[in-house]
Amino acid sequence: MSEVERGRPVLQRAVWHLVLTASALAMSFPVLWAALTSFKPADRVFSAAPVTDPTLDNYARVLDGWPALTMIGNTFVMSAGVALGQLAIAVVAAFALVHLAPHWRRTVLGLSTVALAIPPQAIVIPQFLLTTRLGWQNT
Repeated sequence: MSEVERGRPVLQRAVWHLVLTASALAMSFPVLWAALTSFKPADRVFSAAPVTDPTLDNYARVLDGWPALTMIGNTFVMSAGVALGQLAIAVVAAFALVHLAPHWRRTVLGLSTVALAIPPQAIVIPQFLLTTRLGWQNT
C-alpha cells in the first residue's frame, strides 16, 4: 500500500471502490446484455424479459449460414498484419527521430501530433473508397 493510500480513511477508500465497481458494471452492461440476448429464441430477441429458455440455435444458424470461421480467420490475419506493420514502422521511425535527423525532429513530431488530432471517423469513407478502387473489398 502506498503512502497516499495509507493516509486516506477506510470509508473514503470504500466509497471510491464502490464508485469504481458501479462504473465498471454500468460500462459492461451492454456487452452482458448482448451476450444474454444471443441465447434467446429468435421470436423473443427484442423482449426485455431475461432469458427463460436458453437456446444455441442462433449460434448454429450463424455457423451454418455464414462463413463465420473464415471471417474470424481473416480478422486474425488482418489484425496481426496491421500490428506487425505498425510495430515495424514505429521502431524504424523512433530510431530515425532519435539518431538520424535531429534538426527535423520538432517538425516531424509536430506533424505527427496534428495527424493524431484527426479523428479516425473522418477517414473511414476515404479508406473505404481506396480499398474498393484497389479491388480489396470482400477479398
